[in-house]
Amino acid sequence: MMERIEISVAPNGRVLETKENHIGDITAFLLGWMLAYYYRMDHYITSKIAPILWVALLYYTASEILKEMYPYEKLINGVYTVDT
Repeated sequence: MMERIEISVAPNGRVLETKENHIGDITAFLLGWMLAYYYRMDHYITSKIAPILWVALLYYTASEILKEMYPYEKLINGVYTVDT
């Protein structure tokens, strides 16, 4: 869903992310889930470390969503706040 609502064109008309980039992101996400399922990663996560992993997952997910939704916002260190 994030790839659908992501801003791909800058206000000046410059293309920031191509369709190939979006397809690559979705493919990498799918492969990650498939590998975790195949190797049964839930067998390696103990009840002591699970809350830490959930907090990290929620934090980084929220951070990425905000960066993609507000790419020019300096307060949240948006994706395109620094032109390289």
